[in-house]
Amino acid sequence: MAASGRNPRKTRLPRIGPRAVFAALLVLSAPLALAATGPAPTGPAATGPAAPPDDLTTLSLEQLMDLRVVYAASKHDESTLAAPAAVTVITAEEIREFGYRSVADILNGVRGFFTTYDRNYRYVGVRGFARPGDYNSRLLLLIDGYRINDNIYDAAQVGPELSLDVDLIERVEVVRGPSSSLYGTSAFFGVVNIITKTAREMPGLNGAVGVASWATFEGAVDYGRVWGDHGSILVSGSGWDSGGQDLFYPEFDTPANNDGVAEDADYESGARFRAAGSAGDWSFEASHGSREKGIPTGAFSTVFGDTRTRTVDAQTYASARWARTLPGAVDFEARLAYNRYDYHGYYVLDYGTPGNPFIVVNNDTALGEWWTADVQAAHRFGGHQRLIGGSEYRLNTRQDQRNYDLADYLDDERTSDVLGLYVEDEIAWGRQVTVNVGVRHDQYDTFGGTTNPRLAIIWAPGPHTAVKLLGGRAFRAPNNFELYYNDNGVSEKGNPDLSPETIRTTEIVLEHFLNERVLLTGAAYTYTIDDLISETLDPSDGLLVFENVSEVRARGLELEIEGRLASGLHARFSWATQWSHDETTGTTLTNSPRNLGKLLLAVPAWSGRLTTGIEMLYVGDRVTLQDHTAAAHLLMNLTVTGRLRNGKTEIQGSVYNVPDLTYADPGSGEHVQDTIEQDGRNFRLILRHRF
Repeated sequence: MAASGRNPRKTRLPRIGPRAVFAALLVLSAPLALAATGPAPTGPAATGPAAPPDDLTTLSLEQLMDLRVVYAASKHDESTLAAPAAVTVITAEEIREFGYRSVADILNGVRGFFTTYDRNYRYVGVRGFARPGDYNSRLLLLIDGYRINDNIYDAAQVGPELSLDVDLIERVEVVRGPSSSLYGTSAFFGVVNIITKTAREMPGLNGAVGVASWATFEGAVDYGRVWGDHGSILVSGSGWDSGGQDLFYPEFDTPANNDGVAEDADYESGARFRAAGSAGDWSFEASHGSREKGIPTGAFSTVFGDTRTRTVDAQTYASARWARTLPGAVDFEARLAYNRYDYHGYYVLDYGTPGNPFIVVNNDTALGEWWTADVQAAHRFGGHQRLIGGSEYRLNTRQDQRNYDLADYLDDERTSDVLGLYVEDEIAWGRQVTVNVGVRHDQYDTFGGTTNPRLAIIWAPGPHTAVKLLGGRAFRAPNNFELYYNDNGVSEKGNPDLSPETIRTTEIVLEHFLNERVLLTGAAYTYTIDDLISETLDPSDGLLVFENVSEVRARGLELEIEGRLASGLHARFSWATQWSHDETTGTTLTNSPRNLGKLLLAVPAWSGRLTTGIEMLYVGDRVTLQDHTAAAHLLMNLTVTGRLRNGKTEIQGSVYNVPDLTYADPGSGEHVQDTIEQDGRNFRLILRHRF
């Protein structure tokens, strides 16, 4: 493809109003409305999980919802309708149907979520909140229930830099709302828990090879083996390499900057390795992933188009978990885990004068290592009460930051620890009302302690309806980057006196089966953020510094209808509207779309051997940092998956941005660009085979 923005055939997106998009998506989701006229549902909607049959395509949506469990909402498996939160679960089947390539792709199709890409990292917005340059520190990322956010930036890596191949995901649990009562910091807007596949889901030898636009090649191999009820092991490895695009940026359109074209600077490559297994009451996981990404945007005042400007991110994780039911029907589990995060940024800078360049490579590095030990016990009292209690201790053995080129500007080494204690009580009052209350206290050696509660009242007036009244408080602790990044007067200074930011949320959720094949979900929420940590300019010395300076208020409405018809067609339509503003300045938040619309259709054919997945994503206008507008866009992606008769071979082709629309995401403070243009039409073709 030609350089982005210079293809004369590329379609310019016309102005599309949210009402028109809502009407169009609603018309396209008409099969759900027709399905709602079918027979009345049978069987309770909010019961616990049952044993799945061999062929899930024969089940109604209500039966599938009974099987669709969530762990992250309460730290135990339960039906999504019984969970004390508004929950979405994306299954491995849906990940295949829509050709998702990363966790960011998965979340982009979820109600109330959207993503931003700056040609280096992917960022997730939740319910109208997505601060430019925020490294997803207000969203907690778990893998199999364990925290993955690093201990330098508290970043949740959701793009290709995550050390987990998407094909190894069994399901993704999205739990909205404050969850610090169970998980502590970063569980601010919600929790994303990735449940991985085991050897039982991926037995034998499996392989995959793929090609994609911009000279992209990928491959993966895994092997799983099960020894009856005694144990199992799954090992996997994957890698990819992409030459990237030649990209045009009008902000750099001068002869000295190659007329604004960044050539060969958008490259990306990486590899991932993982091993997981079980033996009796023990289970273990270990993974390592590394990604190198060129930065073509000239961010951070780097020399535009220099291919040496890049970031390298590496993650390592290993854990051992022991779980057993003890005498007295107490479910007990304990885990010990080790994490390492290694970041290295290479930034090519010109310290010279016009006509007399002096080029240096600035090195910006971070190295984090930490150990985590946690224990949890749960006991059910009869059939009406479940009590859970636990503790988590995290020892940060390394929290190192460094920046240097001709001189050492920053060389900061830290250690710290945090202890969290939590308890949650779930009580059923008769057949219709369940009360869930929880609280957690975290003690930091930096700012002290913080206590955060949660309350959920779930009313089930009938077997097919759940009304949830939810309220809670969460916090985000200031991270080491915000506290201690000080480059000796060059551009930034630390602020060790930062306090945690807090959020208070109230929400009401309605989940109702119109019939056994169609589920309707509605939600209304409001939240207030106090002591929001924002980067500001200190007028006394002209340096950037993080301060607790902002207060944010927001409210919103969400609607979703999901159906699985007897023909096997699966559809989900959602619309989210929100209003959010900065109380301190009285302005609308940047990168905050008023409206989000999603329509996902999976249409099977040829007895299920061929599936067509259609994804339509609408993002409304967003205010940029320069107080301009990133225009609304309606994106369409198409994926066709075919399975051969032998059942061992699968061929999948995807086309992303089918109409080849031109659209852009807001830039961050490190960019000259106010908006950053996104990918045009591109493809991916992948072959998977089970030997």
